[in-house]
Amino acid sequence: IKPTTKKFFLVADAFKSVKLAPGMTAKFEVAFAADSQNDFWDRIVIQTEVGDAELPLAAYAPAPECRAEGDLDMGVIAQGCSVTRELTLTNHGSSPGAYRCDYDRTLGPALRVEPAVGSVPPASGSTPGVAKVRVTCAPDAPGASTEQLEVFFDGKTAPFHFFVDHTCVPHTLELLVDDGKGAGAG
Repeated sequence: IKPTTKKFFLVADAFKSVKLAPGMTAKFEVAFAADSQNDFWDRIVIQTEVGDAELPLAAYAPAPECRAEGDLDMGVIAQGCSVTRELTLTNHGSSPGAYRCDYDRTLGPALRVEPAVGSVPPASGSTPGVAKVRVTCAPDAPGASTEQLEVFFDGKTAPFHFFVDHTCVPHTLELLVDDGKGAGAG
């Protein structure tokens, strides 16, 4: 029995209705055509002497398959200096994937994310599409801090979580002279 929707159809030249003895095979070709990018499902029912067998059909719209990876441990940073790390966003899907980065923007120039909003290109064959996000930490006061950064992709409910860790130390210069007389000698 042919598919019930007009999106799936049997190719006439490849399909001939025949009765088969047990153990024999028959081939047929199912084609798909749609005027919109949605997911579609249907079924083909194969009739046999002992009953009917259902063969499910599915066609999925092109969609992104995105991931975010990277390490945002900034380490020790001298006050007045900055450290930059990169997140790598990959897309193994067949359509572009939009993303946005959420973080505490009240930190001002102490934490910059560039670009915070963008798109990851689709995969090309087995090579994933890649986008880079630069995270720069430039603390203005000594101390340790951990900030959370979340990367959201359209179509995914759960974000990818990252922690921006750093310890800022005062930027000072201390000169030591080794004159051979030892400490405290005058």
